[in-house]
Amino acid sequence: MRIHTGDNSFKCVVCDKMFGVSSHLNYHMARHWRQPFKCEVCHSMFGDGSHLKVHIRMHAGDKPFKCKVCGEMLRKNCHLKKCLRNHSGALQNTIQW
Repeated sequence: MRIHTGDNSFKCVVCDKMFGVSSHLNYHMARHWRQPFKCEVCHSMFGDGSHLKVHIRMHAGDKPFKCKVCGEMLRKNCHLKKCLRNHSGALQNTIQW
């Protein structure tokens, strides 16, 4: 239950970021050392090919996710989910009981 207590006793020796669970530190450390995916535009490095794919959308200007409420085009699915949550909150605030 250390994660819920805020006890961050696992420290990254590269960037000093703190973690409450050793497995989270191990995952983080792998990202420092293993980054085989390189952006050919800006030379940023990524440890996961899917992260590079999303990053490349920024350079290309691609926004494949469309909000059905406002029509905004978004680069990431998580941005679409946030947009939809914002709309649902705004809609709930306008309902009169």
